[in-house]
Amino acid sequence: PKMLRYGELNARANQLAGYLRTLGAKPGVTVGISLDRSLEMVIALLAVLKTGAAYVPLDPEFPRDRLRYMAENASLAVVLTSASLADRFDAQVCRVLCLDREEDRIAQEADHNLGPIATPQDLAYILYTSGSTGQPKGVEIPHRALERKSLLQRRAAGTVRASRHDASGA
Repeated sequence: PKMLRYGELNARANQLAGYLRTLGAKPGVTVGISLDRSLEMVIALLAVLKTGAAYVPLDPEFPRDRLRYMAENASLAVVLTSASLADRFDAQVCRVLCLDREEDRIAQEADHNLGPIATPQDLAYILYTSGSTGQPKGVEIPHRALERKSLLQRRAAGTVRASRHDASGA
């Protein structure tokens, strides 16, 4: 398995984030990620979050019709994928960016941290569920929900004490 040090992971995510920004990724924009579980998937996830855009996980094992429905329903600006998975998406619905084909172009971007631009109200990701009608249904998760989850996890681990001012009221 491939390995990266944290600094290398951060630099590669920053480069991809810089490239995504040139494609319009920012708060209010959705970016699909359809990659096999890999280091590239982690880099893509971090990069999308660094742009302030919301990511939409798209399991490459899903049927093509389901993936295409989700891409259109979420109004994806771009789908991050690989050349071997690109045919699962309709390039007329959204831009399909094959990370393995664009590796040299992405590597030309600066590797420094981007300034934070997402607010707690901005979407972090959209998770599609089965849906009672048989059509997938997108559930929108804002950054504030991730902040709260992180606080609760750190509190459970004993790294943060509860405060009477916490939003949880604990």
